[in-house]
Parts: sequence; C-alpha cells; structure tokens
Amino acid sequence: MSEMLRAPAETKYAEELDYLESIDDGPKPFAWRLSPRMVRLFVLGSERADGIDREIPQKWFGDRSFVERSIVTLASDRGLLLIGDPGTARAGSPSCCRRRSAGTRRWWCRAPRAPPRTTSSTRGTCPW
Repeated sequence: MSEMLRAPAETKYAEELDYLESIDDGPKPFAWRLSPRMVRLFVLGSERADGIDREIPQKWFGDRSFVERSIVTLASDRGLLLIGDPGTARAGSPSCCRRRSAGTRRWWCRAPRAPPRTTSSTRGTCPW
C-alpha cells in the first residue's frame, strides 16, 4: 500500500521548477527559490513574449488575476487563505507553488506564518 495515487506538484514538475530556478535572475522574497515572475510563469504557463527557451504548460485555467493577486499576497508579509467547496481545486491552485520540495525542508515559496497568539481555550496557544 505504498503506491502514490498522485505525485505532489514538486515531484511531478521537478524538471520545470529546476529549469525556472536556473534561469531566474529576479529578486526573490525571503525563503523563496523562485522570483514572483517565475512563480507566475510556472502556474500560468509561458508565452512567446516571456523570452524563455522552453515552453512551460499552463496549470491554472481560471482567472489569471486571481493567481497574480495570490502571488503578490504570498510575497508580502500577509498570509493567503483559500476557501471553497470540496473539489474546487484549492489544493492544486496557488498552494502548489508553496509546497515543500520532496524529501527536503526547503520551500519553493511559502506563506509566512503569523506569530502564535494566545486564546481563551484550554489549548493555550494557537499556531496560526
């Protein structure tokens, strides 16, 4: 029962991510391996005007501005919460760009964690 039903994005697209990282010369937010421009190319796909040697297929087929706003939010000091009904591609959308690399503790990009805050419950601190 160790068979994987679906490989994580960082495994499935490892070659594309490595290629984008190798050509990326843009500024990267803290702890990111790709600049916001390359994250956008990875999620929305490449176009001829992007000037890269290789075609990157589109992975998001919804509102492009939603992805761009999500990347900008993740690059800032704010977190991003995606809500919606089950099966609406929340897990495969912009969160695919913030998953860990398989087998390591390095992130392609990640949402910053808010500092813990105390709650009135008996649990003590809230991790979010």
